[in-house]
Amino acid sequence: MPLNENLFLTGLRCPRALWLEVKTNAKKSNFKTVSLNDTEEKKFIAKAAQKLFPNGLSCRIGENFELNAIETQQQIHGCPKQPIFDAFVQFNGTEAFCDILFPDPCKTDFWHMIKVMAAARLMRRHINDLAMTWHIFNSSGINISRSMLAFVDTSYTRNGDLDPEKLFKLLDVTPQVWATLPRVPQILETQQDVLLSPNEPLIFPGAHCLKPSPCSFVDSCWTALTPQDRSKAVQGVGWRDVKPLIQEGYLDLTLLSEISGIRIPKASLLEAAATKTPIINKEAIKKHLDKLVYPLHFLDFETIAPAAPIFSGTSPFETIPAQASLHIVKTPGDWSEPLHFEFITSGNTDPRPEIAQFLTSFVKAEGSIVAYNAKFEYSVLAGLAVHLPMLREALRGMMARLWDLYTPFQKGHFIHPDFRAGFSLKAIAPILAPEINYRNLKIQDGLKASIALFKLFINHDDQSKKNQLMKDLKTYCAMDTLALVQITKRLKNTFQQA
Repeated sequence: MPLNENLFLTGLRCPRALWLEVKTNAKKSNFKTVSLNDTEEKKFIAKAAQKLFPNGLSCRIGENFELNAIETQQQIHGCPKQPIFDAFVQFNGTEAFCDILFPDPCKTDFWHMIKVMAAARLMRRHINDLAMTWHIFNSSGINISRSMLAFVDTSYTRNGDLDPEKLFKLLDVTPQVWATLPRVPQILETQQDVLLSPNEPLIFPGAHCLKPSPCSFVDSCWTALTPQDRSKAVQGVGWRDVKPLIQEGYLDLTLLSEISGIRIPKASLLEAAATKTPIINKEAIKKHLDKLVYPLHFLDFETIAPAAPIFSGTSPFETIPAQASLHIVKTPGDWSEPLHFEFITSGNTDPRPEIAQFLTSFVKAEGSIVAYNAKFEYSVLAGLAVHLPMLREALRGMMARLWDLYTPFQKGHFIHPDFRAGFSLKAIAPILAPEINYRNLKIQDGLKASIALFKLFINHDDQSKKNQLMKDLKTYCAMDTLALVQITKRLKNTFQQA
């Protein structure tokens, strides 16, 4: 497998991860490390940036990399010189890709390169990415004289058609890339030596496994560690970084004593871990449950937040609700058969007017609205109220009636050792509502739901695929609100009379 930019960045983080990625079929850990920037949105936003150069030509010929490389060289050496999109080169066991190349107006046969990022700020990995790309392009005979990043300007608001001149900010990072370039050949040589070796590099696990997100090969590297080595590996690591490992079972809860930044009472977490029994504040849970007013509405939104706004009146990374699930328990005697209503976008128009109409049609004028981590639902309703002034009063009324199921867990009123210090809906549902099962669903978390919803908006060619996506999304979102129903029911049955 040739070294590309992604493998190069993996190797910079950890040679062992690079070796495992290329040389083995090692099991990858089940962390939510996929980002929209790695999938459909990267293609979408690159296409938007390419509109900055209306006379450009694409080198992409399907998914055939060799043909793409040939097409790139032909366009580089063709006449007249004009902007090139999706340029791809291969050189000496390496390969690199560039979103946009355009001729240097001051130097014949030299090119400026632009990489497009679904991001709003510069990060070190962007410079490393560009340095590797510059080196490979130069080595393959394409002379680069300037290197730029196209970032998203978050102050932009779309008005009609997408305006790439206003959406993107071009940042010249040539000096930073120049400073990094001398190290690239040696790094590539070292990484290729790693891949030629039959032996897995001996890299001790540590903070590099966890930042900026958990490595995919934690399962291979951390499982065999002794308790003492695991304690050493988490030294200096904060709660946000180590929590995924604890929740997936790679680290024991007893290590919490060495970790900073935990918001839940650490003593209670450690006590639950040591005694293997729940820590419960019955009085506090009952007090919270007593605030519920029938009919109970169990609400969950799925959203997108595209870097390149899809709809007029929206800005980069603005949260757009595109799906909602609603279970309703009308009276204390209706828990066994809650009503269910749902909305999902068709992917053809701005979904906000329709989803607001759905809410005002099915959410009653009275009764609590149950959500998990309700500040998110609050923000979605607030956004709809701003966008749709005709429905503002009704939507603000819903905001005032939100009741957060997350509260007793967030405040440490219910700590179960099997939560593994995680208090997401997916962490507590298997314990308090074992009949709720996400494992067999095609979409199992909010990130994958957001990616699927984004596909509904940008892919209009295959209706059968859209129909399947919509079906999978409905199943997932309905499971979330059913989980809210079952967990609330369990708490009421257990603690309402406490």
